[in-house]
Order: sequence, then structure tokens, then C-alpha cells
Amino acid sequence: MRTLILTFAVVCCATLTSGCAYGLTAEKLTPAHEPAGVTVRISTPGRQLSGELIDLRDDGLLVISDKVVRLVPYGSIASARFDQTKDKIEDHQAPWGSRRERLRLLSRYPQGVGPDLLRDLLRAFGQTELKGAEP
Repeated sequence: MRTLILTFAVVCCATLTSGCAYGLTAEKLTPAHEPAGVTVRISTPGRQLSGELIDLRDDGLLVISDKVVRLVPYGSIASARFDQTKDKIEDHQAPWGSRRERLRLLSRYPQGVGPDLLRDLLRAFGQTELKGAEP
């Protein structure tokens, strides 16, 4: 009898907890369903811009904003907020550690944008070079 009650309790607990999901799941994550990175909202001293996160680079964020491929240096980012995550960038500081890794995985190209891909991307947007944060 005691074994039966214990088994019943374990089955009940397993059933109740299997239906619970905490945090962001793949079903809700845009990059898991579309070939796109998350949207980032960036504040610089002179401008607010919003766009798709393409790549997280050593020198800044590569984004597509207003149909322009831009490299926004970390030194010019007062704050950056990323959709579907609580991670952010503040005070002109590059992200590091686990935050950097999470943001990298949310970009369109988590493996990075090499020279050939960058050239093709710029050509697709009618550019010969990256633009900065300013209009």
C-alpha cells in the first residue's frame, strides 16, 4: 500500500511539473522560427535607432536599421535593449561573458559575418561600406 501511494505521488508531481514552462521557449523565440535576429533598440548620444541584430562583433553591433547596414560601436551606445530577452548593453560597455554569448546566439548570424558575407550583405543593400549610428 505504501509503495502504491508513493508511486501515485511521484506520478502526480511529474504530471503537474511537465506542463509548466518557465522563461522563453523555442516556440516563442523569433530567431527559432525565422531567418532573422532579434530587434535591438539603441540609444546613442545623438540618436535613437531600431533594427535587426545581424552580428555581435568585437568592436560593436552590426545591425540593419532603416534599410541600411550599420556598425554601431560600443563606445557610442548609451543603451541597447534586445527584444525577447532581459539582456542589455549600457554605459558604452561591450557585453562580455554569458551575456555576450546569449546575445550572439540571438543574432541573425551567430557564427559571425566574415568578409565575403559582409561584402554580399552590403551589395544587397546598395552599399560599399558600413554606415555608423548617425543618419
